[in-house]
Amino acid sequence: TKAKIRYDMPFPWTLQRYLCRELGKTFVLASLTLMVVLGLGGGVLNMIKLGGVSPGQLFRLMALVLPLSAALTLPVAALFSATATYGRFSSDNEFVACRASGINLHVLFLPTVLLSLFAAGISFGLTNFVIPQMVRNLNAFVGSDFGALIEQRINQPRGLTLGGNNMYRIYADRCITDQAFPDRVTLQKVVWVAIDQGDWERYGTFRELHLRFHSDENPPRISAVAIGVHWYDRKLGRYFENERQSIASSQVPSFVPPKIKFLNLNELFHYLKNPTDWHEVRERMTELRTDSGRLAVLQTIWDDLQHDKEVTLGDSKAVYTLHAARRPAPLLGDWLELGSISVDERRADRRRTITAERANIEITHGETLAQCGIRIEAYEARLSSGSGTLTRGKVTLGPVAIDPELVKRLDSRTDAELLAPGTGIVAELLEKKRQKVLAEKGATVRHIVGAINERIASSVSVFALVILAAALGVVFRGSQVIAAFGISFVPAIFVIVAIVMGKQMAQNEGTHGLGLTLIWGGIGLVTALDGWVLMRVLRR
Repeated sequence: TKAKIRYDMPFPWTLQRYLCRELGKTFVLASLTLMVVLGLGGGVLNMIKLGGVSPGQLFRLMALVLPLSAALTLPVAALFSATATYGRFSSDNEFVACRASGINLHVLFLPTVLLSLFAAGISFGLTNFVIPQMVRNLNAFVGSDFGALIEQRINQPRGLTLGGNNMYRIYADRCITDQAFPDRVTLQKVVWVAIDQGDWERYGTFRELHLRFHSDENPPRISAVAIGVHWYDRKLGRYFENERQSIASSQVPSFVPPKIKFLNLNELFHYLKNPTDWHEVRERMTELRTDSGRLAVLQTIWDDLQHDKEVTLGDSKAVYTLHAARRPAPLLGDWLELGSISVDERRADRRRTITAERANIEITHGETLAQCGIRIEAYEARLSSGSGTLTRGKVTLGPVAIDPELVKRLDSRTDAELLAPGTGIVAELLEKKRQKVLAEKGATVRHIVGAINERIASSVSVFALVILAAALGVVFRGSQVIAAFGISFVPAIFVIVAIVMGKQMAQNEGTHGLGLTLIWGGIGLVTALDGWVLMRVLRR
């Protein structure tokens, strides 16, 4: 006959202490062994990449790598220790003795519950808070040597990137640093490409490029001055040269670029609530805001010419009063076509009149609307001044600054106003870019939701897997270490694959819900297996 389990017996504190001691010893030894192996491997790898480091730097690298290795090894160590301890406990017939004594076998799993909670909590804290901070420390550690950072960047296939909308991609043969000025780097024999709106606009060479690191700014930035500039403009089809040229300052490139997977949990929830704050969406929003402002300025000029047949453009350098004999053509792009115009130009040192049968009004490109300007391109133009009349095939007037009040009003529009569907020609011209911003925003939200669920599920899975590992150790009576290790990994691999596949599917619009279901479905199956093993198998 089956022995009856007595639930009124005193709590078996001696057995609990024994199991906690055995679990703790195995867990600590397994954790330290795995952490040292992975940590040492990471330190050696970084030492090889950096071409040799000092002992102090190696210890700093180890300190940065250890949190990552701990996040990976603690769950594995917990699985192994639970399977090995309870397998040995079962193989020595301790469970048979406990059952014969009337002890509830489920009570003996309390140490496993405590170990699983400890491992899950540590894993949760490391993944969501410590490792993101470690990434920032790694950027600070590598970025502390400005020369090494620049040299590392110019040797990459994408080169060093500087500038804003007019982005420069730079490659160089030599990188020269001076120990007396650690914040300055000189590049020699430089080849560069200027990219505007994704297109190659200009390319050429610098004899030298002087870079300076501004650590006092937040975030830190790089300013650049080029010497001996030669380039070819694809749009104009002409070669140019200049002795000296400044490049707009840009943020210092990160050794580990900002990605959603490197954010801590608080930041993930912040960007989930405000996805337009994420830098990739913000860049798209800035482009949309600038392009919307440029088109709105053209629409304002078009409206003024429709009603008054005259518009005045200018700043402190020059003032242009434009008269149009005919109504302007409808706005079909980022320019305005005019016919039969005359322009009165007023400068401090001269006045003249330009007449032309055809002209375009364009808004120059800039990172923000305030950096843009208004330019007039007059074709087959006649220039009249006090000295006589001159005919030219093309005359460029400007660019002049946009009215600051108009810039302020256009820049005051909220993100929601810019992303809302609109009517009119400007809304039609911006519709594709608006859809791109919405697509980027939706993708960011899906990535954040997937990352949050993945992190929480990974921590929760440790709890379910450790308990299952202990139960399987009892069932299979795994007295062999290798057998215990294999048993603990079978359900773990299944859950890891489900979480990874679910996260990837959750990042796609069409499979977002299915991916979240897969993330938690694997844990649900393991939890159900826990209940079945504990309630049915152990009874037998």
